[in-house]
Amino acid sequence: MELPELASILAVVQSLTVVVAAGTAIYGITAWRREAIGRRRIELAENVLARFYQARDAIRDIRNPMSFVGEGATRARGEREDPSISEALDRAYVVFERYERHKELFADLYALRYRFMAYHGTSAGEPFVQLQATLNKVFVAARMLSMYWSERSAGLWSDEERQRRSGEIREQERIFWYMGSQDVIVPEVDATVTAIEALCRPIIQQAERRESLWQRLRP
Repeated sequence: MELPELASILAVVQSLTVVVAAGTAIYGITAWRREAIGRRRIELAENVLARFYQARDAIRDIRNPMSFVGEGATRARGEREDPSISEALDRAYVVFERYERHKELFADLYALRYRFMAYHGTSAGEPFVQLQATLNKVFVAARMLSMYWSERSAGLWSDEERQRRSGEIREQERIFWYMGSQDVIVPEVDATVTAIEALCRPIIQQAERRESLWQRLRP
């Protein structure tokens, strides 16, 4: 074989080696990127689902019908506030006071919303919106009851108005307090958790199946 021909062959081989090496590097980078995105997606799904479970328990705690001595006492009081009015207002303020214990949890949860939407689309943010809407119902009920209870305690209602208001009070109290099997808020929260489970669980289960397969294939 003449030297020019050998040189040409070597050049082709060298070029092919470069192409193969570049392709291998690109494939490796792509695979690494896919794996990294997959890990972040799984971690996000686990984090979001865990936070929703915690939020469900937190809402139950916020609406606990059992109150304790001193609860509601952090509410700012007005000048010359009558003790009976203070008691009524404190009782309604309890949910805000209890929410403060869980405020960081809800802040962390809502902070995950846009990252979750980036992976799963804008509709994936709906459970976050629904959870906030349900919690807002409890807050609105607390504000309404603070007005109702304080006005009733102050004797501002006639017998006719007291009778008329009693139905409104019961309606708000059903939202404000946990009512067991007759509760109106628990089904809303459970539906929201079910919706987020439908998004997160397939991702987590797929990762578990992959890990199980990997464990079986390892020598």
